[in-house]
Amino acid sequence: MPRANQHLWRQLVGRSLYAANLEWWYAVHDAADILLICSEDLGDAGRAAAEMARVAGHLGLDAFDFGPVVGKGKYNAGAQHRGYGAVTPWADAAARSARKPMDPAARRAVANFTAPFNARLFDLAGHACAEWGRTPGGEGRG
Repeated sequence: MPRANQHLWRQLVGRSLYAANLEWWYAVHDAADILLICSEDLGDAGRAAAEMARVAGHLGLDAFDFGPVVGKGKYNAGAQHRGYGAVTPWADAAARSARKPMDPAARRAVANFTAPFNARLFDLAGHACAEWGRTPGGEGRG
């Protein structure tokens, strides 16, 4: 790899190979103590309440209906740092985070490259991120 691309490779590719970065944690800690949270689920109005409930359950917190709270919108959305009580309506959050779609051929190349690493991550975690697509070697255990 050309030296000029090393930083790009480490930042964009190396950090996206989550299993390689987390295998040490799974080797040292009980897998039941580690929870994979898919940020896409927290950022989706239809899935955010269920994901919050899953996190709360993992932490041993009392059951709580996150639906009414999450129904108001995203909290502290878009790295605006307006405070944890600041609510951005879902439609506004979607408009702010809208970006040009990735070229389909480039998207397929990235997905094909990361698929085996994602499959390993989902096997380690016992949970799959739905928006990451199907993975070779399994469909995850979402």
